[in-house]
Amino acid sequence: MGLPAGLVKRVETATERKKDTTKMKAASRWNRGVRVAFVCAIVILAGAGAVSYRGIGLFRESTRWVIHTTEVVGRLQDLRYAMKSVESGCRGYALTGKE
Repeated sequence: MGLPAGLVKRVETATERKKDTTKMKAASRWNRGVRVAFVCAIVILAGAGAVSYRGIGLFRESTRWVIHTTEVVGRLQDLRYAMKSVESGCRGYALTGKE
């Protein structure tokens, strides 16, 4: 009392197709997950690169300002020394009346 051979074969073939379809769906989901993870990694790396690039730009600008400030302080010190020399010369002239 079994099923006819042709019907059994069709049922087995349908079952195999269903298993294959299930495997393909699982593989497809896995591939999709890998692609999503890859895209996320690329986006994160691009973001980190953009932040680093901006940080380097800010560092360069800051360095320029430090150099500028150092130059200005040096010039002010030179001016202070020159003003003290002029002041000493004026005092000496006022005291002695000689150039």
